Formats: sequence, C-alpha cells, structure tokens
Amino acid sequence: GYSSTATLSATGASGAVTLSPATATFASGAFTGNLSVSAMSTNVVITVSDGAGHTGTSNSFNVNAGPVHHFAWSTQPANRGVNVPFSVTLTAQDSANNTATSFNSTATL
Repeated sequence: GYSSTATLSATGASGAVTLSPATATFASGAFTGNLSVSAMSTNVVITVSDGAGHTGTSNSFNVNAGPVHHFAWSTQPANRGVNVPFSVTLTAQDSANNTATSFNSTATL
C-alpha cells in the first residue's frame, strides 16, 4: 500500500482557507487523523495531492462559528461622565473570535 506524505489544501466560497495540518502521512494506503479549518466558509472542499499527479477531493461542507467561548466589548473612550449613559455593543464569540450567531440568551454584566 501507499506509504508516504501528501499535501492537504482547502478552498471554500471565499477562496483558500487554512487547513491544519497541511500534510497527511499515509501508512498502508490510509491516513486517519484530525483536521481543522481556521475560518468560517461555505462549500469547503479539501484536496489531497501526492505531488505526482494523484489527487482526491472531499465532498463540500460548511464551516460555521462554534459555541460561545467569550464576549467582546466595543471600544470605549477613555473617559466617561458620572451618571451619563453611553452606548456599548457586546458580541458573543467562539474560540476563534467569530461571532457565535447561535447565541440567543442573556448574560450578566
């Protein structure tokens, strides 16, 4: 069976997306492992190439924001007046700082 290292790459509707790891080491014709795509995109397709003209592509899939990991505050001026209301924006974000669009709840300030 095939036992070598092949290159992995990914593209989505927005163009190239970063895939980790960027290589796959095959043993006895197979690679088993975990892959991670670092940005949200639709219609992502992963391609494997051995550099000698042999390629294969995955089915397309979507990469969505993950669950809430933290909240981000809008930038505030350095000085505020006592008892003077001011506007803020809080955004629920996943571990990669993408907006966690599935978050529809309350948070304590």
